[in-house]
Amino acid sequence: MKSKFDELYEKYMKLKVGDKVKNVNPDCEHSGSEGTVEQVKDLPQIGAKDVKSKHNTPGQVVKYKVDNDGKSYQNGDKLTKTEIQLKKK
Repeated sequence: MKSKFDELYEKYMKLKVGDKVKNVNPDCEHSGSEGTVEQVKDLPQIGAKDVKSKHNTPGQVVKYKVDNDGKSYQNGDKLTKTEIQLKKK
């Protein structure tokens, strides 16, 4: 049974295909890019057989199609970022 926190996290925070996102990482060259999530891939957890080192950071990799233009991105570009760089709109 899921906790109330887990339910709220999945509903409002966890990214999924079709979500609208914005790159909010000020250190990223694509900061400010906005788009629609096309793919979400979970990264393997530390201790999983897929992890070769002990330094893996759990999380997700998110691929999204850009809907706006900026200095280093254009409408239609496809970018891949970790979920911590993105905010659900």
